[in-house]
Amino acid sequence: MNTSPQLFFFCALHCEAKPVIAYYRLKKSNDNHPFAIYRHDEVILTITGVNKNNMAAAVAYTLALFPASNPMLLNLGIAGHKTKALGRLFLADKITDSTQPDSVFYPQWVGGLPIADFLPLHTLAQPSSQYPDTALCDMEASAFYQIAVKFSSVELIHCIKVVSDNAEHSSFEINAQNVTGWVADAIEYISAIADHLCALRQHALSPSHPQRAEILARYHFSVTSKARLDQLLQRWQHLNKHQSIPLEQIPAKNGKQFLHWLAQQSQPFRL
Repeated sequence: MNTSPQLFFFCALHCEAKPVIAYYRLKKSNDNHPFAIYRHDEVILTITGVNKNNMAAAVAYTLALFPASNPMLLNLGIAGHKTKALGRLFLADKITDSTQPDSVFYPQWVGGLPIADFLPLHTLAQPSSQYPDTALCDMEASAFYQIAVKFSSVELIHCIKVVSDNAEHSSFEINAQNVTGWVADAIEYISAIADHLCALRQHALSPSHPQRAEILARYHFSVTSKARLDQLLQRWQHLNKHQSIPLEQIPAKNGKQFLHWLAQQSQPFRL
């Protein structure tokens, strides 16, 4: 294949992945991998298995196997919610690990109107019939996000969840056929989310920030810190709609202090 992968889906179950495999015409790899990996051109889908450990290992393995510059990373799967209707599609805007409640991640949707509604998401260590009052719950998202941010920009990393159970329909009633049907019903929304991220990524890979040369003239940066600078400048552009950086007002005496200031202004998640 001549094209390098750019869009990655990570699904815990085959029944979640089946509509995506059909929509993007993905073919299963015949190579010996610890996870089932499907591909067509620039799209990769990995079936990770259930739970955080499997998800974390699958994300790390896949992204090491298929290196990409600022890839689009999507965790697609089912989640429970106390009151939302079965089959409803949501994007996570806050991800909390139930075993580490002080670690909270904040995915960022950038540009345009949201294609799906947003809800917070709690990742549990095991299935539960107790639903948070306002949040979705799953078993993989926090592990996905924690590993994914090591490989791409937060604006290109999202968790897409389809409601599979609620207070009236318990998780014991879930079956593979229903899951596949719910994801299939939402596939146009899922592909629209991917298309939006693709456009965002293309914009991010456009020519460098217009103030980059001036910043390099003001401060000294090592090769490593220049790469960090470019990442933060891209994030600034996304979050601030291309407003200029107020260089004269920044209390930075060197490159390290400037990067610290820029990182604070573009914080992807809080601990």
